[in-house]
Amino acid sequence: YFTGKLSTCFSEESFLKLAGAFSNTEIDKLNDETKDIATEIINEIFNLANKAMTKKQFKLKEAIPAIIEPKDLKIVNNNFEHNLGIIFKTNIGNILYVINVQKQKAK
Repeated sequence: YFTGKLSTCFSEESFLKLAGAFSNTEIDKLNDETKDIATEIINEIFNLANKAMTKKQFKLKEAIPAIIEPKDLKIVNNNFEHNLGIIFKTNIGNILYVINVQKQKAK
């Protein structure tokens, strides 16, 4: 078994474009409503990842998404064994995925 975390990072401009496309509205600033949209987007990413992992006999444990605003952003390794950062260049801007995993110790 493995434990870990997946972080998805957007520039504010990229996120506003994505949130607008996701909600089919024009969004020009971050607020409580856009935080709700961010949570929905993260849940969609989780659901897609979980479907793919289930086909490979893996199960992802559900977690409550955390929304971190730029003023609160800190990159923390948390001593994971494996760390991977992937930058996707998209038409809305760059999206950074950070994946941290470690093997659970046998009980």
